[in-house]
Amino acid sequence: MYPGTFADTAAGRPAVILHGGGQQTFAELDARSTRLARLLASAGLGPADTVALVLENRLEWGEAVWAPLRSGMWVAPLNWHLGAAELEYLVRDSRASALITSAARVAEFGSVGDVPHVFVLDEPAYEAALAVQSSDRREGEILGARLLYSSGSTGRPKGIRQPLPNVHPADSPPRLGGLVERLELDAGAVFLNAAPCYHAAPFQFSLICSSIGATMVHLARFDAQTYLEAIATHRVTHAQVVPTMLVRLLRLPADVRAAYDLSSLRVLVTSGAPCPQELKAAVAAWLGPVVHEYYGASEGYGQTHVSPTEAAQRPGTVGRAIGGQLHVTDDDGAELTPGQVGTVWFSGTAQFEYDGDAEKSRESRNERGWTTVGDLGRLDAQGYLFLTGRRGHTIISGGVNIYPQEVEDALMVHPDVFDVAVVGVPDPEWGEAVHALVQLCVGIQVGPKTAAGLVEHVRERLARFKAPRTIDFVDDLPRLPSGKLNRPALRAQLDRRTPMTRGAELGVLHVLRVRGATDPAALPRLTGLDGPAVEDVVGKAVAAGHALLREGRGVTLRLTPEGKEHAAALLRAEATPESTAAVEAVYMDFLPLNTELKELTTAWQMRDGEPNDHTDADYDATVIERLAAVDAGIAAALATESPLSRYRPRFAAALTRVRAGELAAFARPMADSFHDAWMELHQDLLFTLDRERSAADGH
Repeated sequence: MYPGTFADTAAGRPAVILHGGGQQTFAELDARSTRLARLLASAGLGPADTVALVLENRLEWGEAVWAPLRSGMWVAPLNWHLGAAELEYLVRDSRASALITSAARVAEFGSVGDVPHVFVLDEPAYEAALAVQSSDRREGEILGARLLYSSGSTGRPKGIRQPLPNVHPADSPPRLGGLVERLELDAGAVFLNAAPCYHAAPFQFSLICSSIGATMVHLARFDAQTYLEAIATHRVTHAQVVPTMLVRLLRLPADVRAAYDLSSLRVLVTSGAPCPQELKAAVAAWLGPVVHEYYGASEGYGQTHVSPTEAAQRPGTVGRAIGGQLHVTDDDGAELTPGQVGTVWFSGTAQFEYDGDAEKSRESRNERGWTTVGDLGRLDAQGYLFLTGRRGHTIISGGVNIYPQEVEDALMVHPDVFDVAVVGVPDPEWGEAVHALVQLCVGIQVGPKTAAGLVEHVRERLARFKAPRTIDFVDDLPRLPSGKLNRPALRAQLDRRTPMTRGAELGVLHVLRVRGATDPAALPRLTGLDGPAVEDVVGKAVAAGHALLREGRGVTLRLTPEGKEHAAALLRAEATPESTAAVEAVYMDFLPLNTELKELTTAWQMRDGEPNDHTDADYDATVIERLAAVDAGIAAALATESPLSRYRPRFAAALTRVRAGELAAFARPMADSFHDAWMELHQDLLFTLDRERSAADGH
């Protein structure tokens, strides 16, 4: 089915809603996409031509997609966040005969390649051209197909061009029918999307909704509170998210979340990056068991699905195959037994081809006809898939593919850079973050200003989201005689790295200033520095009269008044407007979470005015799940690598201990509890911002 089906049976039903920007009924979508289809035909386009879209989320998205699709053409949605040169490459590679775009994109990019026909949706000429076309459906309508772009091993995106089905649009087979059934997605659904429509998931769900008679609601961009407003306003039943969005929703203050009626919501479906079970649990504590997850790829080589119940029973899984069969093999192609990690393959699913790249297409399948995109994972005995990484080096950050090679190329041309490598590192909010290891030229000063300059250099050449979130400065990089990077050695070097954004002296003295008396043996763990470096700083600090070692029941180290002044001076000298703004942003995220944690600490220690004896497991479990939401919120606030990032593993470890039944790990003083780490972070923020506690801090 397609919009024409529902224009006949449900003409007045909203097909597309842009939150805050109007709506189109199925009758209007059918008529406008028909007029645009006739306009494309009048320009000489026909079946098997390609139409590229460079469009933000907007009301006309549906007509821009369905006009070529009901004309037997390929439609290629392109990432408008890319730079002009990157977009020009994709437009050229797609062999587009027409480009549909907006005035805003034209103003930003100008021309993006030599395309014969360009249609600018919000220009008067476009509406005038549509107006002279008939809205009567064309004879012999035939269904087109999509051309989506995925990553290539060389860093260039590769097009995946679906076969043209050669059927009337009304006779098209169900799109992702197995997934649609599991999500209980039907004509009565109202589906919310806040991701860019050019991504595979929102693109597919937009088509699904208009093919089954459901209503699609778009946000122009994701904003957590606006997202809740849209759910309440439009009585949304289904919504597609990535884990990053869930984190930001949970970071909203409790009173903001409670202000919206979200009772219509039945399904939140997440994809793009594996969603941590603790994040799902935090959402379940708020909204109930609504989080479904599926795994697939732009190639359409197969899908898995896991329900909320299954996810709780098997934390970390992305589910079982929907149609077809999953396999995991070793490097020689031998199928592995459950629990062993290897390459993930699908069999019995649709074949795909990389457009214009026969070699890459051959690499994606084996002699048995199975297909892969190079992901690594393991299966359990019941066929549930657990992803562990990627065979290639593509970084997946917030569900978006980022290619290290192009970031390396951008950095390498900077005059201060001698050598560079770019890798993905784990990130609690984005899944992975772009991390650069940079060897500077002789005489270039290591420090935050140099790092900030390199980041800005990349942003001037590539889309902003591709710039490194963190940079390590290294003495050299491991390369093979061929000149290629030695990736295993690079990863080992990365695992051994120590923070470079704060000097060793300040790292140690600042921790002592924040904590007060501290066991010196704990300093390597608390600072991220190795033992010899800590010992060197401590020895010099004691000799200079900046620190005192005391022995009693144990050895403790504390700063003298002179040492506190010295540590404060070092901190002020390190500060830059950029670093201060970053800490200020963390502080603003911290404050509402601080209020929530205070309430939770009271709830953990007292119940109904009496001390909590922790005999009610259900009560404690509810408090713990709220604590998990606080942990998710602070992990997101500390996602960007900085000296404050050292608190993330402490919070995670304390939460794990609480879940394991260690009561003291919640809030007992001097027990390395969650509350201990929280109080230290609070003091750290105040010291770093050089301010006193105020009413905003809860005092």
